[in-house]
Amino acid sequence: MKSQRGFTLIELLTSMTIMTILASTATTKLGGITTDARLAKMQGLVAALQDSTVMTYGSAQAELLTENAPLKMADGTIVAMANYFPEASASGIGNALYLWGYASSVNDGVSVSFYPDENHALYGTCKVVYIQTNSVPTIDTSGINSVANCV
Repeated sequence: MKSQRGFTLIELLTSMTIMTILASTATTKLGGITTDARLAKMQGLVAALQDSTVMTYGSAQAELLTENAPLKMADGTIVAMANYFPEASASGIGNALYLWGYASSVNDGVSVSFYPDENHALYGTCKVVYIQTNSVPTIDTSGINSVANCV
């Protein structure tokens, strides 16, 4: 009786076929991770915008500030305010958030658009917009409602 040394051609081809199928499946799954991460980042930004808007309003009311008086944060940061809420500017909502890790653009002091990265800032597909109004600011999330926007 002879002992086998190695694999037969059929065994090698079967193994290679299985490995190819697994690799193509993994590649497809990993391709969506970047988009999912981008969407999660933007959803976190929406929550941060909502929280900072509410907290600055509460602070302005507690300190009995006038309608457009700047708000001094605990760490000394000054937040520019409009109608008791952070104004749409770097010194307003930007200071209230304590972050500018997102690409952003100020549109005439009326709104600030936040993008997950510089690439999306160029094309403007994946974004959240903070819009200053005469009352409560609005946060436009239509730019992240579709996965296709953040690919």
